[in-house]
Amino acid sequence: MHRLWRRFGPILPGLLVLAALVALRLADPAPMAALRLQGFDLLQRLAPRAYDPTVPVRVVAIDDESLRRLGQWPWPRDRLARLVDRLAQAGAAAVVLDLVLAEPDRTAPALIGELLAGRADPAVLAALTRDLPDPDRDLAEALGRTRSVVAFAPAEAPGRLPRIVASFAEIGPARQRLDRFAGAVPSLPEFEAAASGDGSIGAPTGRDEVLRRLPAVSLLGDALIPSLAVEALRVAQGAGTVTLRAAPDGPGLDAVRIGEVILPVAPDGQFWLQFTPDTPARQVAAWRVLDPAAPEAELATALRGRIALIGVTATGFGDSVLTPLRDRIAGVTAHAEALEQALLGRHLTRPAWAMAFEIGLLLVLGLALIASWRRLPAIVSGGLVVLAMVPIAAGAFLAYRQAGLLLDPTLPTLGLLLTHGAVAATAQWRVERDRRAIRAAFAQYLAPALVARLAEHPERLRLGGEWRQMSFIFTDIAGFTSLSETVPPDRLVATLNAYFDGVCGCVLEAGGTIDKMVGDALHAMFGAPVDQPDHAERAVACALAIHRFTSGFAAARRAEGMPFGRTRIGVATGGAVVGNFGSRHHFDYTAYSDAVNLTARLENANKALGTPLCVSAATAKACPERRFRPIGRLLLRGVGAPVEAVIPDELCPAPAEAYAAAFAALRRGEAGAAVLFAVLTADHPEDPLARLHTRRLSEGAKDDLIAIE
Repeated sequence: MHRLWRRFGPILPGLLVLAALVALRLADPAPMAALRLQGFDLLQRLAPRAYDPTVPVRVVAIDDESLRRLGQWPWPRDRLARLVDRLAQAGAAAVVLDLVLAEPDRTAPALIGELLAGRADPAVLAALTRDLPDPDRDLAEALGRTRSVVAFAPAEAPGRLPRIVASFAEIGPARQRLDRFAGAVPSLPEFEAAASGDGSIGAPTGRDEVLRRLPAVSLLGDALIPSLAVEALRVAQGAGTVTLRAAPDGPGLDAVRIGEVILPVAPDGQFWLQFTPDTPARQVAAWRVLDPAAPEAELATALRGRIALIGVTATGFGDSVLTPLRDRIAGVTAHAEALEQALLGRHLTRPAWAMAFEIGLLLVLGLALIASWRRLPAIVSGGLVVLAMVPIAAGAFLAYRQAGLLLDPTLPTLGLLLTHGAVAATAQWRVERDRRAIRAAFAQYLAPALVARLAEHPERLRLGGEWRQMSFIFTDIAGFTSLSETVPPDRLVATLNAYFDGVCGCVLEAGGTIDKMVGDALHAMFGAPVDQPDHAERAVACALAIHRFTSGFAAARRAEGMPFGRTRIGVATGGAVVGNFGSRHHFDYTAYSDAVNLTARLENANKALGTPLCVSAATAKACPERRFRPIGRLLLRGVGAPVEAVIPDELCPAPAEAYAAAFAALRRGEAGAAVLFAVLTADHPEDPLARLHTRRLSEGAKDDLIAIE
């Protein structure tokens, strides 16, 4: 048995790696799916779709120049009506509004009447408003004079259902895997009644916020609804029915036919987008269309026979998406891209056999590698692995370039690398040398008290980790890069050493573990390696102690003439894998998890928020004896869902009750929130949250959702 183990033991990790990779691919967790999508994105960056100016699609862009010339957004509806009429006069095949016009125009007579109610004689008021022009009516009439499409946004909450004009024919069980929504936010009924079609502008993005696919059709309750692109194709062709064809090998969709256009789709009704580098040739500025001096012949040349999509492309309006090309484009441009590739008949598809092919290729190459380990030196085997990766990647690129097929090269290439690594590492494994290296390195990265504690449990002295609930602190000094360029090196080193001496003292006094110091930043954790049930409370207390120390330290340095910035602090709580990570020669005792990433994002958010300390809601919940104030829901880069962030009450001088009332009004979207925060800021100008929300509301914010770049 021992001889068999010595002979075949080194290949067992390789077999386990292959089995684990196959199991992971079948389970397809988020990290593996994200890796695959990054591979597909790379293909698009290497060979994006070339823009074809002859394709009959144009974006009528409400761009920065249009807003500068014609006024701020939103425009009066009568101006949109003139825009629609001008496009119809220019011969557009269809006019598509990539806008959800769910509320009446601000200048509508009915709204004016409501505002003046009680201030004038009702009869006089009725006569006055009756004679006023109605911009909503103007737009509805303009939509009725041409082939037009309006938009609605699908939603999870039930609401008024949009008017679906398109009819559907189903060939086979086509709807089983479609996305289903409970409700929608539709445009006004008069716009829907006048328009020739109504389409959904739902554009699902991945966890990384990249738009890769669009739904052709989906479900609203039990009713089929078309996407804006599909409805635009239907109306432009004068077609009445959208035909759904079921996949031959199982439930779900295979293709959608709109008039003469056949659009291949996945079983869930979505289709892949192949993007072009954004080009001005796709757009016609809205101000140019509305310019009375614009030559009719010029507009006709640009728009006749084309689908014209009206949408906002001006910067700062939020309707933008990130593409695989790493460009950020307006949402209306994404719909235009979808229409272009549908009309050109150039599609990206992920074939049904792709996963089986990729797993099979992994197994064949991986088993061949394992079988050769005794015959080839590790360096030769590694060279062959690298050489094998080249044709795999080249084959995936050619399949994409020539046939529009999306095949995943990351699974077989990553599998080869991991399998080779496992076999090579196992063949050279030496237990005693590993133990000596770990013990020698461990004392360099933990505080002496923790080393003494771990010395009582030598079973923890191993590479690897364990899952724990923990709390984390990240700190950073504002403007440190600029400071380091202006202060002499010897003085800078002495100042930074004194700074870290105080900050590390706060961590150790609170019972925390110093994870690492990177430049001017410090990472600390609570709850490992020693069990600390109150790790969240310790982390918050430590963060406040750091804030007090660094505030005094920075003030003292500034008094000496050194422009030392304030320290920004982030605190978060969550599950993490913590332990010894690295190699036989060098490793760190550290933690990895989404909570660690969130801590870094919260620390960085202070820069935009103007706060010194940002705490996650999970941390606050674990500190029932402390009082916190809500900052808002933060949209953080690299974090999928909005994050509730808070700040300890003691860092905000404004009265807690007054702030709570103002924030509640903000969260409900009430207009009076701006007044409440303005009063708080006037009375307590040093309060960071009052200043933050006063500024946001003055810039047009409507609620407590804050995007952090």
